[in-house]
Amino acid sequence: MHGYPVPAARGLIGQIARGAGFTQVSESHATSPLMKLVSRGDTTLVDAYLSPILQRYVDQVTAELSGVRLQFMQSGGGLTDARLFRGKDSDPVRPGGWHRRHGPHRRGSRFSAP
Repeated sequence: MHGYPVPAARGLIGQIARGAGFTQVSESHATSPLMKLVSRGDTTLVDAYLSPILQRYVDQVTAELSGVRLQFMQSGGGLTDARLFRGKDSDPVRPGGWHRRHGPHRRGSRFSAP
């Protein structure tokens, strides 16, 4: 939550998780380097959930299209190399990102206040 004053401590829990055998570790300071705790947490949660799913998909497509430089469109509209494509950058329906459709600001969202 307040890792910015002690940058060396930021990745410590991630290192511990990787050392314990976790293959997917999404660290909020790296996933969404913002001061806003809630939006950073939302983005990191989405990244942690979607990244393993997307990685399996990217691996399948890459295997089928060997020799092709594969790029994916990010939620902001830009292209990124398949190996760099992460859950936080994806939006399966349209540009604008996960937050635009499901974020805490959207009325009726499960994250919005009653």
